[in-house]
Amino acid sequence: MKKRFIWVLLILSGFLLLHQRLVYQPFLASGDHGRDLYAFEATMRGQLPYKDYWWVYGPLTPYYYSIFFKLFGVAISSVLLGKFLLNLAAGIFFFATLSFFIPSMFAYVATLWFWIFKPEFFFTYNHIAGITCLMAIVYYMLDHFRNKNLISLYAALLATFALSLIKINFGIIALILLILFTYLPNRFNKKPISKGEKRFYWIALAGMPLAVFLVYWSLLNTLPIYAIRQCLPYLASDHPNNAPFLLTAKAWWNTIAVNINISWQNRIFAALLLCSILQTLRNLHRNTFNPVIKKEVQYAILLFMFFYCLNMHEYFASAVIYRAYWAKPFSMLLVFLFLGLAVKNFPKKIQVLLILTLFAIVFTRFNSEVKHVETLRDLNKNLGMDRASILTTNSNSWQAAVKQTTSFLKKNLAPEESFFALPYDPLYYYLTGKKSPTRQLIFFDHIKIPEEQERKIILELESNNTNWAVISNRSASPERGMGIFGQTYCPLLARYLRDHFEPVAAFGDGMGPPGWVRNHSVQILKRKIPIAPAGSIR
Repeated sequence: MKKRFIWVLLILSGFLLLHQRLVYQPFLASGDHGRDLYAFEATMRGQLPYKDYWWVYGPLTPYYYSIFFKLFGVAISSVLLGKFLLNLAAGIFFFATLSFFIPSMFAYVATLWFWIFKPEFFFTYNHIAGITCLMAIVYYMLDHFRNKNLISLYAALLATFALSLIKINFGIIALILLILFTYLPNRFNKKPISKGEKRFYWIALAGMPLAVFLVYWSLLNTLPIYAIRQCLPYLASDHPNNAPFLLTAKAWWNTIAVNINISWQNRIFAALLLCSILQTLRNLHRNTFNPVIKKEVQYAILLFMFFYCLNMHEYFASAVIYRAYWAKPFSMLLVFLFLGLAVKNFPKKIQVLLILTLFAIVFTRFNSEVKHVETLRDLNKNLGMDRASILTTNSNSWQAAVKQTTSFLKKNLAPEESFFALPYDPLYYYLTGKKSPTRQLIFFDHIKIPEEQERKIILELESNNTNWAVISNRSASPERGMGIFGQTYCPLLARYLRDHFEPVAAFGDGMGPPGWVRNHSVQILKRKIPIAPAGSIR
């Protein structure tokens, strides 16, 4: 009864903590979020990732979010609902994992902490699906280790397959760890491998990689090599952010040190965590735990540590801070595993005091988030567009530029007409409900668009009777890897636009250097001699 009550309390608490994120998104970018939103709608229309539009992650999430478009309408609120449910599911797996080892109430508060403090991948809706899969994988791996249940192994493998179709490099890491952490314990215990386990290893080692390969191959096989590298930029030369490992590792350690020393509360929490780690290691060394529990705790600690370290690989290669977010849930699992194991040995009053303290911190953060959302409402920061009625912190000038550009396009384009947005502004395709005249949605220096591709894009513009173009000020950006349109990248395409189009309108102040969501301005071009008749995009 108590367990059922905590589960109900957990789900209700998740709805309470996360519900404001159904109407609020900290930032909306014309590039990254525009790409996602356009991809979800294109998928709903039957277009294929990579083949029919440029896409830089695995092919699964466009299909996932397109279901929400289909069921609830084409609006950002539908996407936020899909993201909300993934966040909720990730927390449920987080709770179930910790509940194997620590008191349920402590696991409950830890999950509230996970929901409210877990850093969001603010630039895409894709990665929360990967985090949910990762939480499912570790839960089912631990369930198998405890109960020797083959069904749990296959559930972990299914989650790994899904993760591979969300972000393939993290799927590969998860598969390696799934196989190793399933096989090695049997070897250490000198336990013979059963027929069922042999079947699982064959499927994991051969069947699943083959299935993943076939999915990607079916979507990529008709594309030239340069287009494949643009969609899957895993070589160092395919992206602008590269950093030496040792320098990045030192920077990460400095970040941890700064976070510990930023306040006396953080220092106390770090000291408590250190004591909990030392006590747990001492208990493991002195065989204080029941032998079965000891093995399970050791297994969990090693599992979380390996996932944490290996999921840092993108950060260590690039020094881009948000790429460390893939590892953050595992640091939270480790923190609350050690704290929870230590709590078991505390007097009852101390346990209650610690749980109440953690709950108070979560509530304070939640209350701050609620007040922030209410402030945005009071300031009328709702974008208020048909497909984008959400609260966001984007500046008034950014919102005005986007609204004016969208309104102009809707008024001046015929129903069957589209336009060409560059260098990276697919949000306008989404807001106007128009298809891109070309599969390529991004044009920057680091994308390395060859002349062959430029010529193909020009042919697509011509064959789709494209009479309008939208160029944002990010076409000349000081950001790393972006470059200057017509000078450092796409000279042929720039000359084509210059020769055949002329400016007819401009929106946004353009003051200051352009950025991801700042100082946004656009220029609208119209073809000097329109192509007639205006045909539909093929």
